Amino acid sequence: QETRILNAIKAYRDGQISSVRQAAISFKVPRSTLQDRINNVPTRKTAHEHQQRLTVKEEDSIAKSARLMASWGWPMTITAIRAFATNLLESKG
Repeated sequence: QETRILNAIKAYRDGQISSVRQAAISFKVPRSTLQDRINNVPTRKTAHEHQQRLTVKEEDSIAKSARLMASWGWPMTITAIRAFATNLLESKG
């Protein structure tokens, strides 16, 4: 969906589509989300990042590691993911 949102924003800003509503319909994304992105409203994921112990980048790193382990046939348990995150936090200080 993120790719569709970015494509809709590009089409709207490039003038290929004249209205936000039409861009939302064409790219099958929520109009309100598209309108917020065009108006530079932060996403929910980044809006409260300062209140979280892990950054979005760190969360993505953990998720990538979990997917990699699963692709090797060793899926991480919730306990293992929690331990991974705890080690990351401890290394940060």
